[in-house]
Amino acid sequence: YETAGGIGQDYTFYPLSQATVQPYAFESVIKNAGIATQDVVMHATVTEDATGTVVYTGNSNTITLAASEQDTFATTTQFSPTNEGAYTIEIWGEADSAGLGAVTTLTDITTKNTTVTDFIYGKDNNLQEGFWRLSRTSGMSTTQTPGAFEIGADYDVYTPTTLYSVDAYMTEESVAGAKVYAMLYEVDLTGAMDPVYLSQSDDFVLPVIPSGGGWINIPFLSPQSLTPSTGYSYCIAIGGYMHPTDSACIATSGTGTASADRMFDKNDWYQNGSPSWYTIADIPMLRMNFDPSTLMANSEISSFMNISPNPTKGLLNIKVDQVSSYTINIINLLGQIVYEEDMNTISKTIDISSFDKGIYTIELTSNKETISKKIVLE
Repeated sequence: YETAGGIGQDYTFYPLSQATVQPYAFESVIKNAGIATQDVVMHATVTEDATGTVVYTGNSNTITLAASEQDTFATTTQFSPTNEGAYTIEIWGEADSAGLGAVTTLTDITTKNTTVTDFIYGKDNNLQEGFWRLSRTSGMSTTQTPGAFEIGADYDVYTPTTLYSVDAYMTEESVAGAKVYAMLYEVDLTGAMDPVYLSQSDDFVLPVIPSGGGWINIPFLSPQSLTPSTGYSYCIAIGGYMHPTDSACIATSGTGTASADRMFDKNDWYQNGSPSWYTIADIPMLRMNFDPSTLMANSEISSFMNISPNPTKGLLNIKVDQVSSYTINIINLLGQIVYEEDMNTISKTIDISSFDKGIYTIELTSNKETISKKIVLE
C-alpha cells in the first residue's frame, strides 16, 4: 500500500527488486464491538520461515474507538526484506479501556504468507480452488454463440523492470493441443477506460496437463519494459479461442478481496452488446516472470518441462514431453549444485524436503539442450 487506506494488493510472491522500492506495509480495520470506549493499537510481526527468526515488529498509532466504531489502522513502519525466501506475517489488535489499564489482546490474529523472490511476481495462494474456462460452448441459450475469454490479473510496478513471460497454472480439464496465448495491458486505476493493449505472445500449444494441473510458461516475442506510473498499473492475461469443446482452463486460487482481477469476454458470450471487460472475484494463477532465461528457453529449445507443485513442501514431480537421457541438477542461490541425478524416463519424483527453504534452479541437461526453471521450497 502506498498510503494507509489506499489502493493495494496482497502479493504472495514479491520480487526483491520491487520490495526494496515499495516495502511491505501492514493495515487492518478494527471495530470496537463493546459498549465502552477503547484505546486500540494494531501490531504486526514478520517471521522468516527458514530460520524461525522474527525479522520485523511494528505497531500503529493509538486510535480511540467509541462503542460500535471502527477505523483503519496501519503500522508506522514498513518491512524491507533483505533476503529471498518465505515469510509469515501475523497481525492483531490490542485494546485498553480508555486508559483504565484493562489491556486485552485480541485473539483473532490474521496470518498471511508471502515469498520474496528473484523473478516471480504473483498473488495466488498456490493451491487450486477453482478455474475459468477460456472457451465457452456449453450451457448456452438459443441466442448465444460460442465465446472465448481472456482471464487477467493486475499488478502494481514500483520500479522499472522487464517482463519476459507469464506463468499460468492450467487445470487437468485442459485438452492437449489446445492453443492459448498471453497478453499484456496497461490499466487505468480510475476505471475511466478499458485496459489498453501493449503486447501479445505467439500461440502456445498445451501439452498433456497432468492430473491435478500443472504450470506452463508463455514467453512474449520480445522483452516488455514495465515502468512505474501514477494512476496506472499492468494486467497480464491468458486467452483462448472458440472451440467445439471447453479446451483450456486456467486455475484460480483465493478471492479478490485484496486483489484486482478481470475477464475479457471477446465474443460477447454474456450478451452485453459488444466485447466487454468484467471484474471477477477469483484470483487466477497467473504470475509475471522477470527471468530473462525464460525468453531464451522457450524460443530455442524443443522440449517441455513441467515441475509441480511449485512452491513445494519437499516433493517435486518433474515431467518432460519426450524421453531422453537427462541429468538433473538442482542449484541453490549461491550457484552450488546441491542435487544431481540421471533421468531416463518421461517423469520423475524427487524429495528435497531436507534442503534449506528458499529458491532453487532445476536444470535438465541432455546432449542437445538445457532446460531450466525456478522453484520455491517452503
